[in-house]
Amino acid sequence: MKNLLTIFLLINLGLHAAEEGLLHQWRFAPGKIKEGTVEPITGAGANFIGAASVLNEGGLNQLELKGTDSRAWVTDDFHTVKVPQKAITVEAWVSPAALMRWGGIAGIIQDNGDYERGWLLGYVNRKFSFALASKGHQRLTYLQGTTDFKDKLWYHVVGTYDGEDLKVYVNGKLEGTEAKHSGDIIYPPKATFELGGYKDDNEFYRGAISLHEISIYEKVLGAETIAKRFAARKNEFPLPPEPLRFVSSPQLRWKKRDTLQIEWELPEALPVEISWKRTDGTGLRKIPVKADKKGVSIIDQLEPEGEYLYRFTARNPKGLEFASQWHKFDTSFYYSLPGKPVRPSPFPDDKQMKVVQSAAQHILKQSGINQGYALVVGSAEGRLAYELAQQTDLQVVVVEADAQKAQSARRALNKAGLYGIRASVHHGNVSELSYGPYFSNLIVSGSLLIDGKLPGKDASELMRVLRPAGGVAMLGQLKGSLTQAD
Repeated sequence: MKNLLTIFLLINLGLHAAEEGLLHQWRFAPGKIKEGTVEPITGAGANFIGAASVLNEGGLNQLELKGTDSRAWVTDDFHTVKVPQKAITVEAWVSPAALMRWGGIAGIIQDNGDYERGWLLGYVNRKFSFALASKGHQRLTYLQGTTDFKDKLWYHVVGTYDGEDLKVYVNGKLEGTEAKHSGDIIYPPKATFELGGYKDDNEFYRGAISLHEISIYEKVLGAETIAKRFAARKNEFPLPPEPLRFVSSPQLRWKKRDTLQIEWELPEALPVEISWKRTDGTGLRKIPVKADKKGVSIIDQLEPEGEYLYRFTARNPKGLEFASQWHKFDTSFYYSLPGKPVRPSPFPDDKQMKVVQSAAQHILKQSGINQGYALVVGSAEGRLAYELAQQTDLQVVVVEADAQKAQSARRALNKAGLYGIRASVHHGNVSELSYGPYFSNLIVSGSLLIDGKLPGKDASELMRVLRPAGGVAMLGQLKGSLTQAD
């Protein structure tokens, strides 16, 4: 019996130690309501009036505030309850229903011109924030996180101050730190202790938000503790999906006027679902794609003058969901190349031309590339550019370091009726290409094919401009087999 008593005392001491520094805590549940007041787990009760209700929705207890004529608060005079002085942690599980310029979750605040006092855990537009005024910095600084919250999903939001640093955490992760403050928290002479809204003497912004739990500590919870507290309860809430990471972001390419091909690459093989809809929300399509690192999908039956939204979602074997942001695509951006003029070849039908023609056919067959941009380094008199432009719908760009050779290639391609329409020649250094990254679908070399020499010091600059996830570099010589790298 003595041993059992000892164990009981140790358990209770452990529980007490775990909650040391907790001043107020509310879990908003229908069974906790008594005469318009939510009974606290610790500290003072919380009141609510107007279009506010404590309910259970989808198995989740919550106080729902409508944002128009609803209000929740602890007391109109914060002096009647105990509040943090030297350090603070405000922890909440919340679900905003709409963005606000000045949104509040819990706070005691006055922000009247140059007079700024108190603290507020809340949100600015779509980013969660924590504001506080201290003896060392007597102005409220709204430290914002990085997450843009989604309406009606749930978030674990925590703000802390340890006498020096202000921090804000969202879903277990530190999203912001500020070191402007020092010393005790400074409070106004009078203020309300508000929940789910922003209220001071001359402003009242009523939040459209649901509150599940709010806790106020007079101590700082560390990053590890906050992460563990989020992890312990995250499965209870409909949380936003994790961001979907790409090795290569989605690339869209026209197959024909009403059909697009989308390609992408992920760090790991995951099944993907593409959501595609008009910008007004109509015409939603869900397109499943089997698990793979590299993915390809077709979107057809597109209107020629329309704006569409699309995003990717995926789920790993553990059931964790990932989602990309919504992207916009305007189908009016369709630039088909003009037809190819029927003119005789500007080049003699000699041995070099036969090699170039054979090489072009091999390149196109092996690469499978027929559209986009082709970069030809080293002009070879424009022969390879001519064959690629004649055999495909590629926009061909030639880079030639020798000014005379560049001019000669221009003349030949102009004579064929291709210059400035399907092909162009730039005089420049192959080691320092004046193009942005990833612009080229196909990279080949005319000079390497004919002369056995690749312009430039090495191939690093070519790799910079080669499109990932589908871009192909094929570099071959006159004698010997062609080699391929992608």
